[in-house]
Amino acid sequence: MQLIKHIFVPVFLVSAFVTAMSQDLTLEDEFEVAGPVFLAVLCPDSVEASSDAAEVLPDYFHHLELVSQAIEAEGIEYHYFETCSLDLIGDVEKFSLSGVPWGYCFAAPGKDPRIIEGVWTDIDLLLEAYAYFGIERY
Repeated sequence: MQLIKHIFVPVFLVSAFVTAMSQDLTLEDEFEVAGPVFLAVLCPDSVEASSDAAEVLPDYFHHLELVSQAIEAEGIEYHYFETCSLDLIGDVEKFSLSGVPWGYCFAAPGKDPRIIEGVWTDIDLLLEAYAYFGIERY
C-alpha cells in the first residue's frame, strides 16, 4: 500500500500542474471535432494501475506542455482530458485508450484520427502534427 502512495503523489502534483496550463481539464466523454485539433488524454484508472507512472508522467506532461504551445501557434486547437474513453463526434471515428494510461490524438473533419499511445517527445509529436495536418516546415 505504501508504494501506491508514492505513485499517487507525483500523479496528483503533475495533474495539478497541467490543470494550471490547460484550458479545459474535464471528464467529458464527448468532443466535437470542428477543425484541426490535438487531444492529450490521460486515463486515471490506467495510470493508477501502472507501475511506471511516477517515472513516466513527468515526461508526458513536460513534452505535452512544449508541444501544445507550438501546436496552438500553428492554429490547431489543443485540449487535455482525464478520461479512459473519448468519443469524437463529427466526421471522425471513436477514440478510446482501452486501458492504455496515456496517449494523444490528432483529428480533423473528414480525416481518420491519428491515435498515438504512450509517451512521445515534443519534437516527435510536432513532426507528427506537421505530417498529419499537412504543414510544410522544412
